[in-house]
Amino acid sequence: MRVTVQTDRLDLADELEEDFVPVALSVVGRGGDLLSDEVRRRLRLRQGTRQTAAAEGQPPEEDTSALVRSVDTIKPRVVKRKHGGAMVASGTHVNHDGAARLEWGKTDAWGIRTYPHPYIRPSADAVAPQVEELLIEGLG
Repeated sequence: MRVTVQTDRLDLADELEEDFVPVALSVVGRGGDLLSDEVRRRLRLRQGTRQTAAAEGQPPEEDTSALVRSVDTIKPRVVKRKHGGAMVASGTHVNHDGAARLEWGKTDAWGIRTYPHPYIRPSADAVAPQVEELLIEGLG
């Protein structure tokens, strides 16, 4: 199971695309890096609290650091749109078997419930103003 969250997307007009693509890739990539760094920071908040269950709604505890190591920034890319123009996107990808279960919670086949321990959504909310500022500064 993989969890992918996209940061802000930037639509580019056809005539401006060539001029702005390199700049947009750089700026949007920095936004993706900010999100990945914040996700890792939140996951480390409970480092050293092993043997204690995290309260519902709190970041999960860090047992092996496998979840932290699985956080990666999605390489910024240009996606062409069907009706012209392009979109530049980046974000954070978490490639860990338990990533979605921890973020959203789950009840398994035996009725055992894992309560949600969100770490991606609060991270996205926390860095949104910084990403917006990056976009304004970098792209005017």
